[in-house]
Amino acid sequence: MNNAVFEIERHERDQIEALVAGNAVAFADKASDSFSYGCIELGTRLPSRVRRRLHRMRVSGETHLLIRGLPTRHHVPETPGQKRDSCQAPFYYQFMSALFSAQMGFMYRFSNKRGHAMVEDVFPISSDSEKQIGSNSIQLDWHVEDAFHKARADYVSLLCLRSDPAARTLLAAARKIVEELPEETRMQLQRRDYTFHSDETFLSGQAFKRTSYIIEPSQDPEFLFDPAFTAANSKAAELALITLAERIERCHQSIALQTGDLLIFDNRRVAHSRTEYQPRHDGSDRWLVRSLMVESTWKLKDSVSGTDPLTVA
Repeated sequence: MNNAVFEIERHERDQIEALVAGNAVAFADKASDSFSYGCIELGTRLPSRVRRRLHRMRVSGETHLLIRGLPTRHHVPETPGQKRDSCQAPFYYQFMSALFSAQMGFMYRFSNKRGHAMVEDVFPISSDSEKQIGSNSIQLDWHVEDAFHKARADYVSLLCLRSDPAARTLLAAARKIVEELPEETRMQLQRRDYTFHSDETFLSGQAFKRTSYIIEPSQDPEFLFDPAFTAANSKAAELALITLAERIERCHQSIALQTGDLLIFDNRRVAHSRTEYQPRHDGSDRWLVRSLMVESTWKLKDSVSGTDPLTVA
């Protein structure tokens, strides 16, 4: 039995469906901070076995958890072809995803990221097919979310509304990779010899960059990896990055998300990727909703935008 896969039982599915359906209307118009705080509180009414499993992931340092068998009876319209300022997924699924996500931390959003909300859509966009962003269809390069930003997520959740078996989510854990690296490479990757830049999902004029290590010098290392938006500041740094990329290809996990799956992974401990696939752009394409979470709002304190404590610049 795979301990990283948690199957929802039938009676739990019925409880979750009743909880979501019975409270969705009251949450639909909440401001972002009230929505996040409210989901934390209401999430205490999720089935006890579910809550215990989510708590175990937080305290044990597990890299990811795949929850299978969430309710899927609510209608899912055709997959959109373009993003909007707000999530287009049915609110039922946004809300269900948020109830689970909020048990891992505080959901938050970036004010200067295109179309970013507490719960956001992820689907293929024809004009993005060759770009290195989540709406592409070529291989999505290995990365952690927002490696350049000091308010980067601790956890990321992905709820699958419509699946595509060719689009596989890939996860690579830092601890496992470190074991495979030559000592010289590992020591180089622990030096602050890399500059991370923001990607093009951030609005024009809102560029960010920071200099840091790739792998934290620790027995349980933080992993900062986004080669498409990373500059190596020396030849040694560049060679170490190439070696790391080769090792990741040897020691990663592959997951084909199914409709009703919720994947939660630790954005500090793992990098993720997605295989190339062929969207049809006819309303039947893969559709996920995603949330970012931090365990403590302390991490956001120097990045808050305006009066909303869960909206950062």
